[in-house]
Amino acid sequence: MTAINGYEVKTEWIIVPTGSWAMAKKNGKIFFFKKLGYPKYPENPETYPPESETTVKMKACCEEFEKVFKEKAAAIKAANDKCGTLVPPMELMRAKQTYYYVTEAVEGESLAPGDVCNLPQADRCAIMRDLAEALAALESAGVVHGSITPSNVLLVRKDGRFRPMIVGFDGSFYPGRPPAPENIQPTPEYNSPEVAAYLSERDPAIGSGISSASDVYSVALLFYLYQTGKQLLPKKDTAYDYPYQATFGDLDVSAASGYGKFLALLEKMMAPKAGDRPEPKDLPAMLDKLKG
Repeated sequence: MTAINGYEVKTEWIIVPTGSWAMAKKNGKIFFFKKLGYPKYPENPETYPPESETTVKMKACCEEFEKVFKEKAAAIKAANDKCGTLVPPMELMRAKQTYYYVTEAVEGESLAPGDVCNLPQADRCAIMRDLAEALAALESAGVVHGSITPSNVLLVRKDGRFRPMIVGFDGSFYPGRPPAPENIQPTPEYNSPEVAAYLSERDPAIGSGISSASDVYSVALLFYLYQTGKQLLPKKDTAYDYPYQATFGDLDVSAASGYGKFLALLEKMMAPKAGDRPEPKDLPAMLDKLKG
């Protein structure tokens, strides 16, 4: 297997829209190892003459990328000190023209997202509250995750119960400063309306309005999955394919028909306008009220 900067790649590379990933080993420990599709460093002087305008711009872009990545990693680590359910980037490195980043591997007994509904209600609520507290910690740190999906929220037994561990921070960003649309991995089933519009219109003005409210929308969809074991989608008799296209009344919430207060919270979290959604810091208390 390949060795990169001391990390021995132990698995096949899994290709994703934003790059590829594998598991790697260093000093006897296993890590998640991500090869980033962007940016590319102008390594070859024959292809990129050092004094050319293109080379200078590419190097400046890479320098800014490294600076922001390291700042975000520090902010995510600080957020994790508050909630304990984030998996922040540990190391950013470059090998020739390609950037890689490393996180700790999430290990332990795991639970599929669709199986959370089989847990006792108290355990389901605890998982949802953990996720809400993680969003609050990220908002406090000034970071938007940007891709809250089942594949980026790993459910692992920790401290005697299953807890959500949030990964996939390579696409995270500061509010109003999302990556270019072509560098975002589209997940239409979990996209907020504003992210979907940004991907479709490719308008920086739309991107400037994307905040942690987008994460709130995506988390509401995960909450529904955890509570019911079903993905929340539009009703079959509508013209919509994904939640972001529809109003809450157009969604098939029949699997949660017995959870009125819960659905009322989801409706608030999925308000079409980002400014009408609850702030992450308020979500834990709102969840606590559902117990009453």
